[in-house]
This record gives sequence, C-alpha cells and structure tokens, in this order.
Amino acid sequence: MRIHAVLGPFLETVREAITEAVETAARVQPAPVACARACGNLPDPAPMTTHGALRTRRFAGVSLFPAAPSPLHVYQGGLGNCGFVATLASFAATPDGRARLRSLITETAPGCYVVHLHQRGADGVLRAVDVRVDDDVYVDAAGHPVYAAASEGYWVSLIEKAAAQMRGGYDSLAGIGLEDTFTMLLGDGRYSLIETSDSAVTNATEARDRTARIESLVRSARTRGAPVILATHETDMARIAGRGLYPDHAYAVIDLERRNGETYLRVLEPNHRLEPGVNPADSTAAASDGTLDGAFWVPAARLGAFYWICSPR
Repeated sequence: MRIHAVLGPFLETVREAITEAVETAARVQPAPVACARACGNLPDPAPMTTHGALRTRRFAGVSLFPAAPSPLHVYQGGLGNCGFVATLASFAATPDGRARLRSLITETAPGCYVVHLHQRGADGVLRAVDVRVDDDVYVDAAGHPVYAAASEGYWVSLIEKAAAQMRGGYDSLAGIGLEDTFTMLLGDGRYSLIETSDSAVTNATEARDRTARIESLVRSARTRGAPVILATHETDMARIAGRGLYPDHAYAVIDLERRNGETYLRVLEPNHRLEPGVNPADSTAAASDGTLDGAFWVPAARLGAFYWICSPR
C-alpha cells in the first residue's frame, strides 16, 4: 500500500523505533555465537533494488520465538508490505494464531529452517512449498534488520525472508495484497469482507447492522485463530483526517471488546508510530493511552466510510 509514499519523510523515525526495540531485546537474549551451519550458507533473496547491496547478520544463539509471541513485537521495517506484516501481527494475537505461526517454521538444524508456504503455479494449481532458509537477515550499517522484524525473536524476519525467496526477492513483497498473503500463509486466499463506502450507512439501523457484522466477523476469526485486517481504502488524507487512521494502509485487529454498549476494536499500526493525534515525525510524542506502541482502540461505529475489514474464511 502507498503509506510509504505518504510517510516518506517520517520513515527514519520508524527505523529508530525498530532499532530501539531490537536493541532492547538483544540485551536480554543470548549473544550470537559463531558456529557452522549444517545447511551451509543458503542463498538469500535479492534485496529491494532501491536498497542496493546489503550485508547480512546471523541470529545464531537467539531464540527464534519468544515464550509468547505478541502483536506488539512485530515491526514492518523498510518495505511497503503493511498487509503482510499486519497479518503476522494479527496471528500473534490469539493462542491458536500463535500455534499457526509456530507451525509455519521447522528447524532442521541450528540456524537452518524450512518455512511452509503455498504458491499458485503458472498452471493455476495451488501447491505447498517448503522454502529452505538460514538465519541470515539483511541489516543496516548499525546491524539492525532492514525489513520486517520482531523485538523478541526473529520469526517475523524469517517468514518474510522465506516469502521473498519463494516469490523472487523482496521487491515482490512490496504492495502485496491480502488475497496473496492469505494464500501464501494459509493455503487459501478466500476471505470474508465488510466494506464501506460514502453511501454504505444511511440510518441508525444500518449502522447497528454493520457493527454487528463486524463484531461477528472478528469474534469468529479470533475463535479460529485467524487474522483480521482493517484496511483504509481512502487515498485522500483530508477525508480520513480525525479518525486516527492513515490512508491506503493496513492495521492488524488484535482485540475486541464491548464497552458501554459500543463495540471497540483494538488495532495495531505495523510501523508502531501512527496513532490518533500523534505526528509520526515527533519522536517524543505521547499517545492518547500513554504508550506510543502503535496499538489503540477504535469504536467500530465511528470508523466512517473509508475502510474495509477482512479475515480468511
């Protein structure tokens, strides 16, 4: 999605947030150790062409998964694939979703992994694809991941790396759609969708019906451990201003609750910098809930007409 074009000047702030989180995690995890890998040095997917040559860093000695993966561990990084990263974050919001994430990766030897994905061939047939990857991750000059990362563990980087390897490089993940994301991670790209438009809701009865459908979809998905994504399809910043959301962007839905008769969704912005009333260029900004972590509550009835919510069937 085009959020990176919208936020171009602010991406350095996002990188700083990722760097801080990864550095914090590194202080409490074992130091990487130098050891030979049984699988050797496997080929890495090509980095984005705009990034040129990048060096890699091994994550040997660091746990692949923390004890309890959390959506708040997940950071998007320097690639415009918010829907893909939001899907990983939403998986991490439920016990069954976390089990699904763990099932995607098999460690065959220290530093050697098989990531279990799906891809539709030129013949139109969907097939399971086992992608072999090692624990090398592209990093910047300071040694911090360039693409998607987790503040605890490196499962996010590994799944994204395998996806890039399968599809022909990191460029292939820029702007990847949710149907392709669900197909790759779940083996089925079909999804349930609630979409709005300017004329979608004309009276209170329709508004209540829409909110009830949103609540039903989210509760059903969370029961199954399936991800839920809230995406803004409006491209005009002025029309969506004041709702706490950014245009043409994807958010992970990570919780739902009823409060004073209203349905609220807790959503996570995968850059962890975009919250209602917060200027992403201001690294000292305070969030409305006191924690600038990209997660905030949204009343379902007040989202307006500029979004859609979807979840795999």
